[in-house]
Order: sequence, then structure tokens, then C-alpha cells
Amino acid sequence: MILAIDIGNTSAKYAVMDNKSEILFFERLKGSWKSAFEKVIEKYNDIKEIYISNVAGEQSELEAVIKDYKFEAKWLTWDSPIGKKWLNNIPEGYGADRLAADIGAIASCPTGPLLVVDAGTCITYDVIDANHTVLGGSITPGIALRLRAMHEHTAALPLYGPEVFAPVIGTEIEGALRGGGEERPGREGCPSGEPDGPPERRRIPDQFRHQRLHPRSEGLSGAGAFPGERL
Repeated sequence: MILAIDIGNTSAKYAVMDNKSEILFFERLKGSWKSAFEKVIEKYNDIKEIYISNVAGEQSELEAVIKDYKFEAKWLTWDSPIGKKWLNNIPEGYGADRLAADIGAIASCPTGPLLVVDAGTCITYDVIDANHTVLGGSITPGIALRLRAMHEHTAALPLYGPEVFAPVIGTEIEGALRGGGEERPGREGCPSGEPDGPPERRRIPDQFRHQRLHPRSEGLSGAGAFPGERL
């Protein structure tokens, strides 16, 4: 069995998977890592490997718990062996969250090309060709971050959270803020009149077309995935 840990800027999650990558257990971290490990080990005592994706800085408590249980953890980094096993041309400093999302996308659709979208605190778009070469991508503010930024950097705009069915065109301030904050490619009825969204939101799909890449799959993942489209 495998214990997979994903530590983001918003939350930490952990899951237990069998040898066929079937998820047997999933939970968000609510207390300490010690209590989380106690719960998992009590139920699944055949864990052989631990894989960790971390973008939230030092994890001294987690490292101490892993050491106490005498596990050997594999931390995802841009230059780690597991990344090179799945991907080519990984840029220096490539985020562990993007790496994990890309590996998951390739495992699900190995033929490619792929457009991988990971929506967390930030939303990342990664372009991978049929040879599993990372062509590049972009990083944009996540939905909650966009809404909070508009509130904190203006004098009058209130703070709202994401909503499942945000309007395309808001008829009042709440709808306008949520509709703008949750704007994304492919929204039907986009104000610009473009089927794929306004020009500034079509950069990644345009890169596919420019390089004559026709994505076989577009994957969406992340704790901050667009409301109503969570996987």
C-alpha cells in the first residue's frame, strides 16, 4: 500500500492507495500529523511507501512523525527520480503540486497531449506533449485569492466566497464580483462573445493550436477546483 500526502497552501490531504492505485482512504488534515498517522496505521498496517507533495514550506512535525515510524518518504521535487520517470524537460524549480498533477494526468491518459489544470490557492495550467515533455504553462491567482484581492485592495468592494453557480454577468455587486472571480476558459455565454472565453484567458488553449497540439484530455484537479466542477 501507498500513503500519498499533498500539502498545499490552503490545506493538507492524505490518502491510502492499494497497488492498483485505487483510493482506499482519503481525508483532509484536521489535527496533528501524529494523530493522522495513528489513524491510518491502525487501519492500514501494510503501508510500504510514502509519497509527499509539499508547497507549503518546512514540515518539521511531519518529518519527525515519519522518522518515528521508520518510514522512508519520497518527496516530489523537480529533480526527483519519480518526476524524471514520468516527464521530460522538467523546468528547474517546477512545483511539487504541478508535478503530482502532471503525473496523475499521464497515468490517466498516457497518450497525450495534455492540458493539466490544478486549481488550489493558485490555478496552474501545464502543457504536456505526446512524448510527455513539459512545454510550459502559467500560474494565476485562485478563485478565493482573486475575490480576496479585490476586497483587500479596494475601499468599497466586499468579500465574498466562491459560489457553485456564479453568474456570467452580475446584476448587482455580489454577482459581478463572483462572476469575475470565477471566470474561466470555456464558460458558456462569456461576455466577450468568444466561445473559449476572453483573449487573456485563452493563452494556453491557443498554445495548443499554435503548436498543432490537439489535447486528448484536459484534467482539472485541486482543493480549489471551480465550484460545481470538483473531481
